[in-house]
Amino acid sequence: MLTDQFVEQTVRAAKLVPDDALASAVGSARQAGQPLADVLITKKLVGERALYEASAAAMGVPFVDLHNRAIPPEVLYRISAPLAMNRRVIAYEVDDHALHVAMEDPDDLDTLELLRRATNLEVAPALAIPQAITEVARLYHADIAETVESLAALSASTEPRKERDDRDLLRRADEAPIVRIVDTLLPEA
Repeated sequence: MLTDQFVEQTVRAAKLVPDDALASAVGSARQAGQPLADVLITKKLVGERALYEASAAAMGVPFVDLHNRAIPPEVLYRISAPLAMNRRVIAYEVDDHALHVAMEDPDDLDTLELLRRATNLEVAPALAIPQAITEVARLYHADIAETVESLAALSASTEPRKERDDRDLLRRADEAPIVRIVDTLLPEA
């Protein structure tokens, strides 16, 4: 999460907004009790992407645009749904060296260490727009709902039990996101 002080310093250093407009936005944010980033974006003083790109540069991490990125399920599910949603982190790429994750707070060392332990991979953080993280997190819910419907349809089949492919049911259950979530959480318990 970007603090108001960090946003103000970043915007000033990157010269994204004239100093007088920035000072006015800082005052408005304090008076309204809103984050400075929200005020700057709402007043259209700076674009959301430009603000987060400048913030990523100031942090020394890459910026990743999740809106325009197709994330393969095998990468997305490297991080369990509860961990992804609670810590606001999305796996978007994996290579021979690291798991690349989009985060609201790439300086969150506790989350980075937890991910490293959970995945047995080095973790390369990147900054992402919070709304994009929320949108990608919805993929977890969609996939879980689809799997539950699929399993329910298979188990409600009117075919005799012997004719059903029990191996298919077991395979689907093993691949279900909820099973992967439990498998991820058990070692942490």
